[in-house]
Amino acid sequence: MINDLMIKSFLALTDTLNFTNAAKRLYLSQQAVSKHIAKLEDELECQLFFRSRGDISLTPAGKIYFNVFSQYIDNMANATILVRNMTGASKHKLIIGHLEMLDIRLTLSSVVRKLKQRYPDIDLEYRSYRDYELPQALHDNRIDLAITLGPEIQPDLVVRTLPLTKIQDFLFCAKDHPLAQTATSYLDFKDENVFLQLPPSGDINQPLQRLKDYGFPVQNLRCMETLSSTFTAVEMLDGVSFAVANSIFISNYATFPSNVLVDLVAAYNVKNPHPELDDLLELIQQYHQESPVI
Repeated sequence: MINDLMIKSFLALTDTLNFTNAAKRLYLSQQAVSKHIAKLEDELECQLFFRSRGDISLTPAGKIYFNVFSQYIDNMANATILVRNMTGASKHKLIIGHLEMLDIRLTLSSVVRKLKQRYPDIDLEYRSYRDYELPQALHDNRIDLAITLGPEIQPDLVVRTLPLTKIQDFLFCAKDHPLAQTATSYLDFKDENVFLQLPPSGDINQPLQRLKDYGFPVQNLRCMETLSSTFTAVEMLDGVSFAVANSIFISNYATFPSNVLVDLVAAYNVKNPHPELDDLLELIQQYHQESPVI
């Protein structure tokens, strides 16, 4: 049976003509995208791509299905918006999605206040998502705006990003870590294991680059599959990790500011029809100019 993930893998590969880039766009592994394409070709009983020495191009059948599936995705996104309106989700309601670990309400407070001055009856709903869920919610128009860290989302033909602000990145460790009371800088932890979550794409280069930015030896990297496993490792005194200043959990740990600033961005779907969204994006641009760092 054909599912949406097969279709989205097909469309991403059609756009990028590269399995690695398609996987990054979908926040999947390259192997997962390959499996989705193979299953789709099996279901359709035809070859969708020519593959020759690393070059990828659409077959005649692939070109036909590209038009069909593109229209299907557009129709589903439009239907989602129509159903939201039919079920009482007013056109004066905006849904803001954000990474589950981020506390964004204080960051957006001045932006929201100005938006409500323009639209006194507007209703804002906040929804938290895991890193791999947030881009998909934006693509599907289940949310109107996504607030996330810059490396977590890839702009494409549908999704665009605007810089919101820069956030201080902190090293955090258990409060009873042997160095928690004596360290004067995050660099005092350079000999510790560093636990960083592996991105959904499985690309280890992203956490490796983060470690280099911190000035830590790359051999200290320990990649974790989930945030919860990262916290567990830190709490067991097995090492340390890093998180931005407005992470909801960071107050539970001993923290040390690093030399790294992380981009906080606002992402939106260019096909979203809400007129209030345009005003919100304008206010976000103003906020970025006034508050480049928090």
